[in-house]
Amino acid sequence: MKRSGAWLTRYALENIGVTHTFGIPGEHNSEIYQQLEESDFITPCLVTHEASAAYMADAISRTTNSIGTLMIVPASGITNAASGIGEAYLAGIPMLIITGGVDRAKKHY
Repeated sequence: MKRSGAWLTRYALENIGVTHTFGIPGEHNSEIYQQLEESDFITPCLVTHEASAAYMADAISRTTNSIGTLMIVPASGITNAASGIGEAYLAGIPMLIITGGVDRAKKHY
């Protein structure tokens, strides 16, 4: 059976015990979000801004046994989440940040 990178991402997140992901679906990560919808263990939480996603992931890491996970688009998504990422980093709080890549087959680069 052929498996995709999105499937592998979901599989890895399930195996490390991620319970929630926070972010905004976009062109670069839509396949991952489709895989997360099939997960019995992970709840993808959609937000209206990447900064709030970063602070929510920080809160999950601080208050549960799961690692806070961001699922955002590259470039502006990372820039918007930078404050929350920096807060977690400076406090020594673990955070997993996942961004999708450019699908070169679609020629959108």
